[in-house]
Amino acid sequence: MPPPYPYQQPPRRNVGLIGGIAAGLVLLLGVGGAVLWTVMGQKSPYSALPDCDDLVTDEVTEIIGMRDPGIDEYVYEEDEFPEGMGEDVEEFIDCGVFADESEEYASSEFLAFGLSRHSTDTAEDDYAGVRGMVEARESGRDLDERLDEVTPPEPISAGDTGFQYIAEFGTDYGDFYGADGGSLSFVQYAVRNVTVTLWYRAPNRVPDEEKRDISLEVANEVERSLPEIAAVDD
Repeated sequence: MPPPYPYQQPPRRNVGLIGGIAAGLVLLLGVGGAVLWTVMGQKSPYSALPDCDDLVTDEVTEIIGMRDPGIDEYVYEEDEFPEGMGEDVEEFIDCGVFADESEEYASSEFLAFGLSRHSTDTAEDDYAGVRGMVEARESGRDLDERLDEVTPPEPISAGDTGFQYIAEFGTDYGDFYGADGGSLSFVQYAVRNVTVTLWYRAPNRVPDEEKRDISLEVANEVERSLPEIAAVDD
């Protein structure tokens, strides 16, 4: 069972003009997509997401300090996409990594991350629309009211743009995440035409700064591994 997603979709930026110019450039040059990406100095879009077994690398489990963790995968059908994912999302996968597989998201420690793949057409405006959605969530605070923000969102180095903050579970999340609540580190970033949403929960004795550092290490590892395990549009 996938976790409830702690964000809502902000208004999309108007990138139609930029997209139209790029689309016209494709027709004018009459070249293939991969060649155009090279000419424009950008990387080709991802055409398919990997599964969770590939995403949860040995490096990820080492970062979070879990030996033989339980891994849960949920691949959404198009009509199941959470509200606010964006009209151009074509693929969405959830991965859960648990210290105690029997308790899943109610356990005292877990890592969860979801990847949404936007249309390869988003490359036509150099992925400005994908980056814009993440930036709007950071600046507009379009966050789930059931999470109590503890620290203001801060920019991060992972991806093309992204942010991180520490939050606490509100009482409305009790039935899903367990009654003891606690804080988590929330990370979201865009890389090419993929949005990565990640949150890491650890026992309350773990300082928030440590949770932050662990979640950012995982974010960087996911970004590093994507070109090796995800399909790229040629």
